[in-house]
Amino acid sequence: MNVEFEGAEKLMARLDKMSDEAALKKSLETATLLVERSAKQKAQKDTGALRRSITSKVEGLEGIVYTPLEYAPYIYTCGA
Repeated sequence: MNVEFEGAEKLMARLDKMSDEAALKKSLETATLLVERSAKQKAQKDTGALRRSITSKVEGLEGIVYTPLEYAPYIYTCGA
């Protein structure tokens, strides 16, 4: 008895691509968290509000590290 599946190669290629994207997304999440940690370490300590506000997220295959504080872009960080 011989069984054949139509489109098996196409399905396998698609599954491989999904696996690669999942690995890439996991790596991106790790890298984004490293950048977030570095930004928090370099942020000034006055009240701690800036450090606490720094966060990150991954949307699709894009990592974003940000703070909602309006004054954040104007803060000078030594060694940055």
